[in-house]
This record gives sequence, structure tokens and C-alpha cells, in this order.
Amino acid sequence: MLAAPVLQGGTAPGALGHAPRSRFRARRIGFVLVRDAGMADYNLRYMGCHGPTNVLSFPIDEQIAGPEDEDVPVQLGSLVFSVDTLHRETLLYGQDPEEHCLRLLAHGLGHLAGYDHGPEMDELCSEMLSAAEAWLTAQ
Repeated sequence: MLAAPVLQGGTAPGALGHAPRSRFRARRIGFVLVRDAGMADYNLRYMGCHGPTNVLSFPIDEQIAGPEDEDVPVQLGSLVFSVDTLHRETLLYGQDPEEHCLRLLAHGLGHLAGYDHGPEMDELCSEMLSAAEAWLTAQ
């Protein structure tokens, strides 16, 4: 079940890209793909906004995220993407669909990590995109 998205955030301790890999615990993330009508429903219900948006983040409260065992992945939350909005934005912005999808994924992950919009979120998204592009290039 999805919880209401977190709109306010701050700097997440040990944010992605800032801590040694060995300090990370495995995470699980739910992905939901919807059409614009479904996204408009989510957007109105949880954000109070009319119409579709590209991505919504639904973090899970740390107290119910999972067991303390470091070998067991923790459920971080869910991301809901509108495939219609994603397609429309790639045409509007002249971006490669794969690149735009990575941008939205980084943005949603930033919210799941506790960031709100602003310079810290922008820096985190930039770092995630660079890491994803480097990984894709190496494949």
C-alpha cells in the first residue's frame, strides 16, 4: 500500500554518493507505471493537485521499512511514473527518453532519500545521473 508522499525533507545522513559503499544496506523500491489518468488520480489524492505529473515518491516510514538484519533489504518506498507524461516531456524538451527516465528516477530517489527540492537535491540527482551514465557506458 502506498503512503502519502513526503514533501518536506532535508539532508539525508550518509546520502547516496557521499558514504563508502560498504556502509549501504540493500534497499528495495517499488515501481508503478501508470497512464496520465491514473497519475492525475494519485496527484489529486495525495498532493491536492489537479492533472498528471511525471513522478511521485512515496517513502516508507523507517519504523516499518524492514528488519534490523543488515543482510535483509529494506523497503525504501515506491515511485509512481506516468508513462504518458514521460513521453510528452521527452518530445517537449527534446530529450532522449532513456536520459529523461534516468532524470526522473534520480529525482524520485532523491525524495525517497529524504531530500526536498533545492540545491542539495540537484547535486544528488547530478551525482546519480553521472554514476548511471558511467555504469551504462561500461556495459
